[in-house]
Amino acid sequence: MSSGSGHLGRRIIDVLAVEPGARLPWGELKERFPLQVRDKSFYRSVRSLERAGYVRVRRGAPPGPSRPKTVELSEGGDLGESLRLSREALDMVAALARARGVPVPKPGEKVPDLPPAVHRGRGY
Repeated sequence: MSSGSGHLGRRIIDVLAVEPGARLPWGELKERFPLQVRDKSFYRSVRSLERAGYVRVRRGAPPGPSRPKTVELSEGGDLGESLRLSREALDMVAALARARGVPVPKPGEKVPDLPPAVHRGRGY
């Protein structure tokens, strides 16, 4: 049994992370990994991510084989803890930057051009 999510699992998480709402319809996610769908590793990876708590597969409303599925990142599990710790670290870095007078952009905002660093000491 593997201790991590694996290369394909990390790629699936990366794809979901950049989507609005951190979710994609099942069919659209499958289209992004055609080779892995063909050799069935995509399905194994999604099941593994779901068991580990990284993603949640939501089945659509009408019961039956044709109900639509959605795959979304989970707030629980190991990934939820990692996201929480990342947000805390980001908040601390932003607070330190503000204390130093460095502008902190809001999410989605373009990062302003900063002046070149001034080196002290040996004149590098």
